[in-house]
Amino acid sequence: MNILIVDDEPLIHISIEVSLNELNDKNLQIIHANNESEMLQKMETCGVDIALVDIRMPGMDGLTAIGKARERFPNTHYYIMSGFSEFEYAREACRLNVVEYLLKPLAPEQLADIVAKVKREKSHEEQQIRESFHAWLAGTLHLHDVSSLYDKSYYSAVILFTYDSCNKSSSNWVPDIFRKNNISMISIPCWEGQLLLVYARDIKVMEDLLHSFPYKHYPEGITCFITHLSNDPVLLSKEMHKILDLSPLRVFRGIGKLYKVNQFSEENKDEIRKGMDWIELRDCLFDKKYSDFVTKSAVLIPSLSDLMSVQRRNLIIFLEAVTGKHISEPDSAETISEFLKKNGEIMIQRESGGDKIDAVIEYVQDNYREDISISQLASRFDLTPNYLSALIKKRLGVNFIEFITSLRIAKAKELLGSEDLSVREVGEAVGYYSTSYFTKAFIKREGMTPGEYRKKLGKS
Repeated sequence: MNILIVDDEPLIHISIEVSLNELNDKNLQIIHANNESEMLQKMETCGVDIALVDIRMPGMDGLTAIGKARERFPNTHYYIMSGFSEFEYAREACRLNVVEYLLKPLAPEQLADIVAKVKREKSHEEQQIRESFHAWLAGTLHLHDVSSLYDKSYYSAVILFTYDSCNKSSSNWVPDIFRKNNISMISIPCWEGQLLLVYARDIKVMEDLLHSFPYKHYPEGITCFITHLSNDPVLLSKEMHKILDLSPLRVFRGIGKLYKVNQFSEENKDEIRKGMDWIELRDCLFDKKYSDFVTKSAVLIPSLSDLMSVQRRNLIIFLEAVTGKHISEPDSAETISEFLKKNGEIMIQRESGGDKIDAVIEYVQDNYREDISISQLASRFDLTPNYLSALIKKRLGVNFIEFITSLRIAKAKELLGSEDLSVREVGEAVGYYSTSYFTKAFIKREGMTPGEYRKKLGKS
């Protein structure tokens, strides 16, 4: 929070700054001005939340200065300071919407109350603005006329992040530049990824932001599209839908880049339609609709020969991000076709259950203490017991009973090294609620009883 002190008496500046510093608020920044000219200059460059203005200054009185300042900075909270408590001054101050009329010297408690009050009001105002902009963004996305929700005292840009990577770890990525510059932003999901509305009252802050916005080095699979900076909700709405419509062009123009709304013309409709076909293929993979992936691939393969070399290279980069697999050289239609056919075959195998075995193994490793049967597992993962047994045998080289027994005995051997647990307690901890059954399983696996194994470890 920026607090501007406007007074021609140095001692007033010192006393107020000392009192404000006693609040121990690291977010308070104190700015000084000696007259009306310096006041307006500091407000122009710093952005002021609270202005404490002396009513009597050389060249212009404080009330006139506030009247001028309010025309350009209506959101600042203005307070008049004076050693004179004449009623006419107070009445004029109220007419100018001055928050309060303060008699010098200002008490520390009075300053603390002012800071706390303005913080509460700003927090409430920011929340209202945030809710209004969120409603505007969501409504505009769904083609509703919600222009009245947009506060034109703010300048904004709409940014679209599209995600084409099978690695979802970066799907909520937002550039650090917003956090570093304390830029306000709203985020909502859309069918192409994530839409951001970034906004600020200071147009220069927004211009600096867009000038320094990252043009490259995005996380894998992320591409950025951005509108112009504006405070016109109609223009922003139009450009937001334009970048959504243009986003399929990334398939052939290259992912992992920044594209501005004015980079493309209306003549790209055929390229957009073709790009959308490949994005639909991506969705088949992300949604695990593997049969649809194979069908869609068969439809798209004949069109590969119509692409230019640079389009095929960019398509390969797109497919590598989508599948997480490398496509070998050369970047020809035949190479892409073979890649799609080969992966289609693998995916059909997965759809029949092959991809579920990893999840089954992970589940058993996490829950081996429970009473798990092959039938329960098969039901949980929508497989038949016989097919699941065959998958486990093929992957691990042992049957289900041997697999879960090995997990339990391995953990039991670890726990038998503890002097705090009895053999019975160790058995129960790994899923054997009968000591005799635990002992038999342990002997079969290790050739000795749990007690003998413990003695071998040197434990009592």
